[in-house]
Amino acid sequence: MNTVGISRAVTATNWALCASQVAATVLQYGIPIAKVISWLKKARALWGGLRGIYYAIASGSVAAEIGEDAVSIIEGILGLDAVKKACFS
Repeated sequence: MNTVGISRAVTATNWALCASQVAATVLQYGIPIAKVISWLKKARALWGGLRGIYYAIASGSVAAEIGEDAVSIIEGILGLDAVKKACFS
C-alpha cells in the first residue's frame, strides 16, 4: 500500500466513520455535519494532516482559507481522540 502521498491519505479516510464521530460534537453547535466534513476535507487537502492543520490554525491560515466558523469547530473537534482517529488515520 502506498502511504507516501497526501492525496492517497485523504482518499483512505473513512469519511462515514469520521462523520459519525463528529456528529455528537457538532450537533451542539447547530452546524450541518456535511459542512463540517467538507471543512475537514479541505483542511486535509490544504495542510495534509493534524500537525499541518494545527499550525495553520495558529498562524491564521485556516481562518483565511476556510473561515472563522470553521476554526472554532475544527479546534473543538480536533481535541477529541475518537475524531482524530476516525478522520486522520
